[in-house]
Amino acid sequence: MSRPNRITSRMAIVLFALASLVATSASAVLVWGPTLTPLLVAAALVVSGALLAGLAWLREVFREWRWNAGHRLH
Repeated sequence: MSRPNRITSRMAIVLFALASLVATSASAVLVWGPTLTPLLVAAALVVSGALLAGLAWLREVFREWRWNAGHRLH
């Protein structure tokens, strides 16, 4: 089995981020219901996006460390 290329990996991250943002919005609607403001939804999306960006950055840092140590990337 070959390692997926970078485009496939990035597409998986984008799709995961999109699913996470939708789940965050849905859970916010369930928790706060009609009192939910658009500003609160936007804030939840920003926080969720920042967390996912941080996870993607951390993944790349670990991959770089493994590469520099002479290990395979997958």
